[in-house]
Amino acid sequence: MLLHFAKRIFSSFGEAVFPHICGICRAKNSPLCPSCFQTLSDTRRHSQVCGYCGVRETPLGALCFSCAGTVAHDGIFAALRYDDPRVARVIHLFKYRFIRDLGAPLGALLGKAILQSELSLPDALLPVPLHPRRERWRGWNQSDILAEALQKSLPEDIAPPLVRDVLVRTRFTAPQMSLRDKELRKGNMENAFQVSTKSTGKDTSFDIIGKRLWLVDDVAASGATIAACAKILKERGAREVSGVVVAR
Repeated sequence: MLLHFAKRIFSSFGEAVFPHICGICRAKNSPLCPSCFQTLSDTRRHSQVCGYCGVRETPLGALCFSCAGTVAHDGIFAALRYDDPRVARVIHLFKYRFIRDLGAPLGALLGKAILQSELSLPDALLPVPLHPRRERWRGWNQSDILAEALQKSLPEDIAPPLVRDVLVRTRFTAPQMSLRDKELRKGNMENAFQVSTKSTGKDTSFDIIGKRLWLVDDVAASGATIAACAKILKERGAREVSGVVVAR
C-alpha cells in the first residue's frame, strides 16, 4: 500500500513538473494531442450492437429482440471500439496509470459521438460509482471525471444535469476486467449498488422517479455493471436507464 501511494505521489509530481506526452503518438504538451483526438473521433463506431449480448447490430445500442426483457437496462451506446489498440491504450493510461487529464478528451469524444447520433438526451447523467475503498485507492472516480467532461461537451442549454448522489456502491468487488466469463461478471455485480434514499424523496433537488437516466462509464464489456445499476434504479422508480460509454 505504501509503495502504491508513493507511486501515485511521484506520478502526480511528474505530471505537474514535466510536460504531458500524448498517450498515442508521444507528442509533448498534451495527454491526447489534437491530431490523435481527431483520429479517434474519425474512427468512432458507426454502428452499435445490442447493449447486452454485444453481437447483433441494433439502433443506438438498444437491446436486441432476443435480449429485451432479460436485463434491466435499455441499451448501451459506445463512442469507440475497445479492440482498437489506440483506444485500449488511452483508457488503460487513464484508468490504471492515473493520467487523470485524459478524462477531458475521452469525455469530449463521447460527447461528440452522442451529438453525431440520434440519441435523445436524458433527464440526468449518473456516473457509475466506485466503492469508497477503491476510490480512496485510486484517488478519484474515472466515471465521474468522464461524466463531468461529457456534460461540458454538450451545448449548455440542453446539457442534462450531472447527479452524483443517486447511486452508491455498497459492496467491494473484483475488477470486471479481471473476470473473463460473462456469468462471473454478472454475479460479481449482484447487490453491489443501492439507491440513496435522498434521491427518491420530494424534498431533494433531483427525484429519479419517472426519469430517463444515462449511466456514464469508461468501458462496457458484458454490460453487467450497467445492468446491475439499472436494476436498482428501476426498482426505485426510474423509467428508462441506458449506458453511455467511451468504448465497447
